[in-house]
Amino acid sequence: MQHERHPARASEAYTPALIEGCRRGERAALAQVLRAETPFVERVLSRFVSTRSDLEDLLQVTLEHAILAFPQFRGEAKVRTWLTRIAVRCAMHHLKSPWKKRRISLELIEGGHVDPGPGSPSEDAEARRKLAILRTHLGALDAKHHMAFVLFQIEGHSMEEVAALMDSNLSTTKSRVMWARRKLLARLRKDPQARHWLAEYGEVDHEAK
Repeated sequence: MQHERHPARASEAYTPALIEGCRRGERAALAQVLRAETPFVERVLSRFVSTRSDLEDLLQVTLEHAILAFPQFRGEAKVRTWLTRIAVRCAMHHLKSPWKKRRISLELIEGGHVDPGPGSPSEDAEARRKLAILRTHLGALDAKHHMAFVLFQIEGHSMEEVAALMDSNLSTTKSRVMWARRKLLARLRKDPQARHWLAEYGEVDHEAK
């Protein structure tokens, strides 16, 4: 898994009047902003769930929180950054929920870590199998380690950005990413089906050669 490049981000063209309308709870203003930002928020959230139904539920909760929080939005950060912080908090709550560990699925979420691209049904099935293995091992990590690792390693945020998104300091964030990587690799090494992901890290089981 390498850092993923973010798609080019168009400069936010939201006028002060539009943002003020969102603060006042105007339906049209909220619909315009949230409709534009929902695909990005959905992609971020897709990193932390295993099923489409969970993704839809988490997206709905995130947007509801955003609507309720908009009166306090003061514009210190871009709307997208502000929404990402809300999404991170909602995803963190989801990761800490005990029931979510029982809901591992082979469903390949559109926009998730692995894009199998066009391929045969057997190739798509193999991509789903590999993704399910990774999700299982990521799901076993501490929620904050999981979150920091995904934001840094998969989403490609800088350590400083991850710290800000998680309301943490830089030192703690670096430690979380480091420990997440160590624990993930330790789990992957014990799983005979995880050699693909070890290869992604340049980690090879020399004894198996």
